[in-house]
Formats: sequence, structure tokens, C-alpha cells
Amino acid sequence: MRAVFFDLDGTLLNQKHELSSITIEAVERLKQRGIIVCLASGRTSLSMRPFYQQLKLTSPLVSYNGARIIFSDTDIDESSLPPHIVTQLIELAHEHDIHLNLYENELWYVENAKSFTTTEYAAIAHLEPHQVNFNQLKGQSMTK
Repeated sequence: MRAVFFDLDGTLLNQKHELSSITIEAVERLKQRGIIVCLASGRTSLSMRPFYQQLKLTSPLVSYNGARIIFSDTDIDESSLPPHIVTQLIELAHEHDIHLNLYENELWYVENAKSFTTTEYAAIAHLEPHQVNFNQLKGQSMTK
């Protein structure tokens, strides 16, 4: 085995959304065996960074469900959602009254910052939602 990719929520993080000492030790043992340990999550890079640093990783960081991969501070690969897809997602969310999160780089956009879904995720991910009218985002590309 040369590399292992771990998700954060429900995998490496405990119920308090923290890394336990046992998990940190296990990751360290993998690294000592020469196994590359990578984090891969639907979270933003910003939300993943504290865990990446706590585990003392130097491997690529896979965020936004693979839409952004950070190899180093200057080497970033990103595959954003094209504007027409963003527009379709917004229209579908409005048509079916679905909660939608949109991300552009490290900014998290929601239409209702006070909703239960938004406040719960904000507490877990330690992110600040930006409330906007999604109609203003139609025709723009988004990271996720």
C-alpha cells in the first residue's frame, strides 16, 4: 500500500467533530511506514486545513468532493461547475424548495443563513455562511 485517502466526517472525526488521540497516533504510524496519508472530503479546503495541520500532512488535500486538489501553495487543480449548471441547480432548488449550498473558492453561499441545515453545518465546519439571493449567482461558475 502506497497511499490512503480518508474522509473526515464520519471517518476520522469523532462525534464532537474532532480528531481523537487514537486517530492521530494511527495516522502517524501509517506515515512512519512510508504510507502517504491524504484527506479527501466534501468540505472546503479552509475547513479541512486545521485537521491537515494537526495530522502534520504534506500530501495533496482533496476538497469539495474532488473539485479542488491542492498539491502545494502554488499548485492547485480545480474543476468548477460551469455557469449553465449553476443556473440549472438554482432553478431546480427553487422549483422543488430544496436547500442548496454553493461554494466559490472558500466562500459558502446560502439563501437562508438562519435555517437549521445552515446553522448545523456552520457549527460543524466552522464556516461562516454568506446569505445571498441565488438569482444573483445565476450565470456564474462555482467551485461546488
